[in-house]
Amino acid sequence: MSADVVIGSTAGTRHDGSIMWWSSGSASRISATGDVFNFSIWSSTTPNVTLASAVGGSSSFQGKLGIGTPTPQAWLDIGTTANSGDLTAVLSRLSEGNTNNGGTYLGIKAYDSQPTATTSNLSDIKSFAIEHSFYGITNSSVNFLRGQGRNGGSISFNTNDNSEKMRILYNGNVGIGTKSPDAKLTVSGTIHSSAVLVDQNVPTPDYVFDKEYDLATLKEVKTYIDKNHHLPEIPSAAEVAKDGINLGEMNTKLLKKIEELTLYLIEKDKEIKQENLKLQSQQSQMAAMKRNNDARFKKLKIQISQIKSNN
Repeated sequence: MSADVVIGSTAGTRHDGSIMWWSSGSASRISATGDVFNFSIWSSTTPNVTLASAVGGSSSFQGKLGIGTPTPQAWLDIGTTANSGDLTAVLSRLSEGNTNNGGTYLGIKAYDSQPTATTSNLSDIKSFAIEHSFYGITNSSVNFLRGQGRNGGSISFNTNDNSEKMRILYNGNVGIGTKSPDAKLTVSGTIHSSAVLVDQNVPTPDYVFDKEYDLATLKEVKTYIDKNHHLPEIPSAAEVAKDGINLGEMNTKLLKKIEELTLYLIEKDKEIKQENLKLQSQQSQMAAMKRNNDARFKKLKIQISQIKSNN
């Protein structure tokens, strides 16, 4: 280490303008080189803390930086307790709209996460939010909700007028258009997709084609429909309205009904062919009878004609 002026040491070598305080193996130093200003604290020959600033350029700080706290717990620790709704950090700012209140920026806000006597739903209490402010108005944000307890946090996503559009609950359930998803994905609205892949927990009902399968007769199916007003094994309209439809399960049941219907059609086709063979046999018999009758009638006419000739 060297400097123009050294306090506490006999050494001193010109070093582009600097001042150093030296004591028992440690030192503080202020120096300037061109447009760069440096302030550093040294232990032996190693800088423990360095603050560097360049005119029109960047600044750097070596070590943990605490703002509002003398004991930073991270590389950057803003230790002052914020009031609800305070903007604690701005991550990026645009020039547009800066004359209107808070301007246009992406920032972090702190909120009051402590419930009050009037709080009815702890799951909606917000602790922090990453907010996009446009001309002083928050129009979208990612919100961190405290939930029901220390481990019950959730995340909500707001758009448009900063109204909630999606939420991820503490248990991993995702809700789109709803704050209370009751499944891994709950959507309140229409889903538009080019394809849907459903993993089946049960095999496809190809067992319907086994010889041992007990296929109900059409008479039995008609009796069931007359009594229940829906197909066997298919939920009724009231059940669907109450519980919805499990797509994977319903597709399996519908496939089973299609396979059963195919068996009915095969059986009916067999019966129709048998009836056609029977009808063809009857038609052949009738044609033979007609030929016999025609021959007899012709023979009878000849006999009658001969009798008339003899008289």
